[in-house]
Amino acid sequence: MLITEIPDFQDMPAGSPPNMTIFSRYPNMEIVEVSSASALPPDWNEYDVLVLADCGFPENLSEFKGGLIVTIDSSVSTFFYWLTGNNQAYNLWSYYRYTIVKWIKPYSGYEQVNSTRFPTYNDAALYKVAVDSVSWLAPRYDLVNAVANDSPDRVAAALYQVNLKGSHFYWLFLGPYDIFNPQTSSRQSYLVGDLITRYSNLIWPPKTKTPSIQFSTLTFMYYRHYLILNETLTNAIESTTNPGLRENLTEKLELAHEEYKTALRYGPILRNLSNIHVFIHLRKAVIYLREALSFLS
Repeated sequence: MLITEIPDFQDMPAGSPPNMTIFSRYPNMEIVEVSSASALPPDWNEYDVLVLADCGFPENLSEFKGGLIVTIDSSVSTFFYWLTGNNQAYNLWSYYRYTIVKWIKPYSGYEQVNSTRFPTYNDAALYKVAVDSVSWLAPRYDLVNAVANDSPDRVAAALYQVNLKGSHFYWLFLGPYDIFNPQTSSRQSYLVGDLITRYSNLIWPPKTKTPSIQFSTLTFMYYRHYLILNETLTNAIESTTNPGLRENLTEKLELAHEEYKTALRYGPILRNLSNIHVFIHLRKAVIYLREALSFLS
């Protein structure tokens, strides 16, 4: 999961980013936090989950290949900008001074006084009728739905299916910067993690038509592929006479090596085949190697 808090000129000094340490309760998540555009990883669009914690995200979201984009408060403007070309889209959303947020799903009957990040500022809210009329957005209010108690037509939290420009993913809108989970007084970050894990089976349904394979076996498969492809790519770099091709191949090889080194931080590979983080980084390493070898074909 990639979490971005990219400040822009509108960000106020009094603001504080979500406390993402709460995600430590989800050991199967690999969390990468980015605080500036220059630190954004080149494979940002390959992450399963992208959390936009502020506006100013520099990349085109229509290139996202994962399963879920989460927008918190003002980052809804970034979402609409990259998918519609309209940086404001105030016909679909605007800022709203919440008094009470009323949960309908999944925390039915729970109401919480909203404590905003900036008490003098408003938070994002969707116009329900307008958003429901967007052809490329399919609402899933049966799964996530919260509204302003004093104005039910203002959506405070919701889940949508996106089908636009060849992109297919889910969008989790969380309007207020602080919109509490009834089971904890923690900030927005807990709610993001709770909803992501709650609906992971919906976003990534289990495959029933393929034979089951032990997780450690799959990790070992990627480890073997890495060793074989690494040697193949190294030999290809040494034998190529095309400077441009050599540069592209070397770049991918270095990225693969970095992923492999990261996997080694958890200890010897063969002793940690059941570690989800080892699996993730080995898989990324193999993807880089495969991309490099595709240049040769």
